[in-house]
Amino acid sequence: MLSHWRVAAARWWPGAAALIVLCLAVYLPGFASIPPVDRDECRFAQASRQMFEAAALPPERLDTRTEAGGRPVGLHAGGWLIPMVQDRPRLNKPPLIYWLQAGSARALSANDPTADAMWMYRLPSLLSAVAAVLLTWRLGLRLFDPRAAWLGAALLAICPMVVWDAHQARADQLLLAATTGAMVCLHGAVRSGSIPSALAFWALVGVGVMAKGFITPLVAGGAVCVLLLVSDDRRRLLARLRPMEGVLILAAVVVPWVALVAARIGWGEYLALVWDETFRRAAAGSREGHFAPPGTHVLLLGALFWPGCLGAVFGFARAVRIGLPKRDASAGRWSLRRRAGRGGELFLLAWIVPAWIVFELSLAKLPHYTLPMYPAVALLCARAVLSVAFARESGWLHRLGVLVWWGAPIVLGLALAAVSVAGVFREHLGVAPYLHAVPDYAGWLMLACGLSAVAVALVGAPARTGRWAPRSQAASVLAAVLVTAPVLQWVAPVLVPGARTAAVMQIVGTVPRAGGRPIASTYPEDSMVFATRGRVVRLAPERIGEFLAAHPDAVIIREGRDEGDDGRIDGLPLVGSTRGDPWHGRRPLGVSAAP
Repeated sequence: MLSHWRVAAARWWPGAAALIVLCLAVYLPGFASIPPVDRDECRFAQASRQMFEAAALPPERLDTRTEAGGRPVGLHAGGWLIPMVQDRPRLNKPPLIYWLQAGSARALSANDPTADAMWMYRLPSLLSAVAAVLLTWRLGLRLFDPRAAWLGAALLAICPMVVWDAHQARADQLLLAATTGAMVCLHGAVRSGSIPSALAFWALVGVGVMAKGFITPLVAGGAVCVLLLVSDDRRRLLARLRPMEGVLILAAVVVPWVALVAARIGWGEYLALVWDETFRRAAAGSREGHFAPPGTHVLLLGALFWPGCLGAVFGFARAVRIGLPKRDASAGRWSLRRRAGRGGELFLLAWIVPAWIVFELSLAKLPHYTLPMYPAVALLCARAVLSVAFARESGWLHRLGVLVWWGAPIVLGLALAAVSVAGVFREHLGVAPYLHAVPDYAGWLMLACGLSAVAVALVGAPARTGRWAPRSQAASVLAAVLVTAPVLQWVAPVLVPGARTAAVMQIVGTVPRAGGRPIASTYPEDSMVFATRGRVVRLAPERIGEFLAAHPDAVIIREGRDEGDDGRIDGLPLVGSTRGDPWHGRRPLGVSAAP
């Protein structure tokens, strides 16, 4: 009876409600307290803010300067068409995320740009992450049993990659939701020939393009190619996808914005930008130097998909064994007919493998590139964990994986408890200065969470009955929540890139009339642009004198050059410095301004 109740709960609204609660338990902590993070988040948020201001500020306060030919250079010259970061168009990413972030800030600030905050620009990412988790659950219900569907969605919800990106005002979670939705619709169209599913598939591919370029077409297109390869009736399968109608839908979603932008800045410049952002980045690496050898994404999966990563290895091996075409011994060739009842594994492999190979072969690599394949990885992991074969596996590698799987929450819980003790008793232990930013009550709460994570992991310890896997995995999920939430709420705000800017802006706030003075900085991070609402002028150190000659009342933020330099400007009094704070590193920031 209890087992039937669990299956029913995982299938219907209690399962969805539990997933939403799980998501909020790890997405809300730190959502407002983590400062703007360098660099991408600040660029996305500043571009969205300038769109918001273009719509909300009175005409006399708008900066709508343009160059000859109509190229925008003013803060608000791009309007809602061309994203701008200060005076530079930001067209290397499509506009959908900017529109959503600007709309979110506009709604939550009551149309007052001066009342916005970073969390308002992060809200679309949080909602997209929740949507991706629920879509993964719904697809899991179609492919497997309700318990595997719920566990797969839960593993996606709490994996570090999704948790961190849900706290970021970037396009990656929107891309994840669009791609997951497209794959859900692709499965519906392929399985039953549903016309609404086929049309929705193409619409969501278009949404993915407007979210982050060609990633969604790459993932979906690779899956379609694999499914066509293993299909016994390719013509019928292709007809179910409605390609003629799909191309029209895709064009209707994407072409209007592309045409308007190209007409504004020129087709040659726009096509060169698209080429540089996609094909050149894949073939020659990004300008930021994000090179890594093939296999990097597989290695990163171990950390970025915890606690499901070890189950993912077994899940992928199991899917390859039972989902790929089997050999037709009588004909002496490979049969393209998949094994009956294994279509779920085959579909998920088609989702993962082609796109993953492309990302591994690409020279430019960042951890979030493979994020659109995480839902499929999560479902394969969950299905494997609940399989009889997983419980009966007894190889040494499997036993080692089980030990690591069970021990990781214990180690993390003990580490959190140790940091908490150091924070509570920091005055007596002489520990790192960043712990002084953690209040005493937070230290005690983190200690309780760390010890609770250890206790939960011990409850989920492997048993000899062969039915330990679901219990151990459930314990890992709960332990992950207990460790992740307090770290995001109290530790991350003082350690993330951008905390340094938050510290120096507190000093700038003590300068009389700081809001009306010109601000210049030799510190190049984009968080400074967001913190000053786009007012800061970024200077090379040798140009400070020139800037002060033109703006005698300016506020100057300067990076120290050596250990004894705290950012003081000759001729200007030093208002304050980040020297002694944990985030200054070896080069503190100094704020100088005339009285």
